Amino acid sequence: MNNPKHPSEPTEPLAKAESELNAFFNLSLDLLGICGQDRYFQKLNPAWESVLGWTLEELMSRPWIEFVHPDDVNATLTASGESADNAIAHFENRYLCQDGSYRWLSWRTLPHQNGCFYAVAKDITEHKAVELELQQLTAQVKQQSTNLDQILSASPDRIYLIDRAGKYADTSVAGAKALGFQRSDIVGKTWQELGLQPENMGSIEAHHQTVFSTGQPMTGEAYLPAIEGFRHYEYNRPLARIS
Repeated sequence: MNNPKHPSEPTEPLAKAESELNAFFNLSLDLLGICGQDRYFQKLNPAWESVLGWTLEELMSRPWIEFVHPDDVNATLTASGESADNAIAHFENRYLCQDGSYRWLSWRTLPHQNGCFYAVAKDITEHKAVELELQQLTAQVKQQSTNLDQILSASPDRIYLIDRAGKYADTSVAGAKALGFQRSDIVGKTWQELGLQPENMGSIEAHHQTVFSTGQPMTGEAYLPAIEGFRHYEYNRPLARIS
């Protein structure tokens, strides 16, 4: 008769499953962790060391909340799902690195009935940097647009912004008024669509195409309609490059 295995002795299938789980855990590029009710990590994979610079022992020697940026602590505690109804929580925060800097992490956490929770974090620091740069550029563009609008509203000169297709991208109030239009009537239209006469606009159109093809500003004279009747105008056509 074969002697049964001792109850505390792990079976071969269980040992194999644990080995496979550890291999998967250790190979992941994401930061994987299991945290207990005491807010200490019980298990971490090596990705934590490569991203944050701390050893796994250092990370597990302190409550994980101590590594969170002070400004993110309250939001993290609210979103982390510690008291959630077993739902997956998604949140972002800044996590302290060994060198004193912070990295942005995107988290997915899942509470377990035994009181611990499972966590997966991804380093999104570079993405956040691009996002911040985009926000700054957007704010600059909005400010420039506001400045341009103020200039076009206040300038007594006839100013016209014309794109490569010959459409008016914008105009000064004075420029629109001189042609008998409101600014909103002109934007998005060509001089042909506005009913301006070719004999008055032909030379200007030719200069317009030349400026775009050569990249050099041009000056000239034109006989254009105005509310007071036709007037002689001197014009300057610079090229504004927008990247």
